[in-house]
Amino acid sequence: MRSGEIDVLVDGLAVPATGVVPLEIVTALSSSVVDGDVLDHDEHPVVGATVVLVPDPKLRARADRFRKSTTDQYGHFELRGVPPGDYKLFAWEDVEDGAWQDPEFLKKYEKQGEAVSVEAKGHAAAKLHTVKEPQ
Repeated sequence: MRSGEIDVLVDGLAVPATGVVPLEIVTALSSSVVDGDVLDHDEHPVVGATVVLVPDPKLRARADRFRKSTTDQYGHFELRGVPPGDYKLFAWEDVEDGAWQDPEFLKKYEKQGEAVSVEAKGHAAAKLHTVKEPQ
């Protein structure tokens, strides 16, 4: 959703008391997929890990841009319905649900995230290692 050069979903929309505000809304039925495998530090698959796709910092206030999955018996995960953009992937063996939406919590793990760019109607794959508790 844009108003001229402004991304309304990021920067908001200021509507003057009088006048006209251009607004462009684009919808798409197709979306992207991010998948991959989670390994421990000995390169073994991690079953039941929580995998979270975290949006670029400017979009982290938007809960709808985060995606979450759990690895299967082979350490594989799949995230569907991913909007195009830049993200970081994180994998935890044990994490409180939703903790990643707290900026202070996420800051501790930021350097351990795996950067991934998602194109419209695209597919991105990643090999992740579970994050370590920062010291």
